[in-house]
Amino acid sequence: MTLLAVENLSVAIRDRILLDGVGLAVGAGETVALVGESGSGKSLTALAVMRLLPGGAQASGRIRLDGHDLLALSEERMCRVRGRMVGMVFQEPMTALNPVKTIGEQVAEGIRFHLGVGRAEAEERAGKMLDRVGLPAKTFPLSRYPHELSGGQRQRVVTAIACACEPKLLIADEPTTALDVVLQAQILDLLRDLVTEQRMGLLLISHDLAVVADMADRIAVMREGQVVEDGFAVPTLTRPRHAYTRQLAEASMNLPIRRQVVPGGGPPLLEVRNLVRAYRGRRRSLFSRAEPVHAVDDVSFAITPGQSVALVGRSGCGKSTLARLVLALDRPQAGEARLAGESLHDKSQSALRPLRRNIQVVFQDPYGSFDPRLRVEKLVAEPLHLLDEPISTARRRELVAQALAEVGLPADGMDRYIHEFSGGQRQRLAIARAVILRPKLLVADEPVSALDVSVRGQVLELFSHLNEKLGMAMLFITHDLQVARAVADEVLVMHEGRIVERGPVNAVLDDPQTEPARALVAAAPDLAKAIARREALQPTAGAASVG
Repeated sequence: MTLLAVENLSVAIRDRILLDGVGLAVGAGETVALVGESGSGKSLTALAVMRLLPGGAQASGRIRLDGHDLLALSEERMCRVRGRMVGMVFQEPMTALNPVKTIGEQVAEGIRFHLGVGRAEAEERAGKMLDRVGLPAKTFPLSRYPHELSGGQRQRVVTAIACACEPKLLIADEPTTALDVVLQAQILDLLRDLVTEQRMGLLLISHDLAVVADMADRIAVMREGQVVEDGFAVPTLTRPRHAYTRQLAEASMNLPIRRQVVPGGGPPLLEVRNLVRAYRGRRRSLFSRAEPVHAVDDVSFAITPGQSVALVGRSGCGKSTLARLVLALDRPQAGEARLAGESLHDKSQSALRPLRRNIQVVFQDPYGSFDPRLRVEKLVAEPLHLLDEPISTARRRELVAQALAEVGLPADGMDRYIHEFSGGQRQRLAIARAVILRPKLLVADEPVSALDVSVRGQVLELFSHLNEKLGMAMLFITHDLQVARAVADEVLVMHEGRIVERGPVNAVLDDPQTEPARALVAAAPDLAKAIARREALQPTAGAASVG
């Protein structure tokens, strides 16, 4: 039974055609993956189904959900459809959550509105749903706010909101991008269970073909606003009929191979000594003491000039907190971090200015790190104010254009606003801003998690170029172990605030010695293995293609 039928869908903004005759279908109990490069129209198709297109967008065609044409419904009717008939896991969890409401309130809100239950029952259901996505109330009380959670934890809250009312159709737009591999497997198992138990249709938007191969019954491949191939999952990946699909599959199988760098004998560029960062915990009752939570607990390591170090670990283990300490955006309770021999934690903001020229960052959430009121030229050029002398407007535009070209974006993008770019394109803009000054140390917090596989390979090549040709050292935070292999000389495995294992990247990932490291390696997705599992489970069906 066809649950969702998108027929000849076209979307234009100011006479610019963004979707052109898109057609796809999702059946009850079926998982359909929508794949394609950043900016191909995947998220825009999802927003069209939800009737959440940006202002000025004009849509034509038909979108039928359970027999109802969504494009013909009033906004009042659509408010009843969203959340109850169709739920959506948005790509950027921080912008999808309300910062002034607790996570319990936000999950319970839709339950109360759509199911008509009281506050107590809604909170009980919200607690069960949060527990199901890996946020048990004992550890993550419903009274927490989004800013008190890590990126991966916020992603799980968004998943709980989307699934809370048991919709007939779930649209999951990169639902595991911010998650570590262990939690990714848990969320994918949850989605798989919901599809089976409730006969729910799942439209899964993902750039990770290993996840797609493991989850999807069928795959629709998008390019430049059109579906160029649509067929059963395994044959579409193994015997693609369209050259673009073949390019995506090859890019997923073949990440750049890193030339391993042996650290030199000179002084370290970055030296971290016994860092501790603890936060005041929540009291369990009026009569109990609030025990501190050690996000970073006695961490020490060093990075030499030109060396690339990967920091891996589960969501919430302290990776991003450690990055903020290294960037002098937070102060530790104990220990210190030194850049080129100078302490980062005993200086005023003005005294830190010369050091900041040599250390730049790519944040995990690209949209949240940009001012939406400014054009891209000013956003990417922002670090240039750290130069000793001001530069001309012409020189600034030249440097911005060069940085955009290095991350695969056209120079005319500098005159646009950040909301005009897709999630993956925003991440590339964040990388362009970080490298425009050619810093000595680049701290990259999940810098390729939002990128499609073809652009990911290009950006990883860029990081290798910056590292090998320009001698730029890197602290590369990632949950993708394949990416760690591609960019790092050494790997640090972090668990509950501590570094529990370290060493050459291949040695640690091929033969992990600690349980946290073994769990990460065991859960890491692998495209070739996923295809082999699917082929063993079911007969290969012929692929249908529209390309």
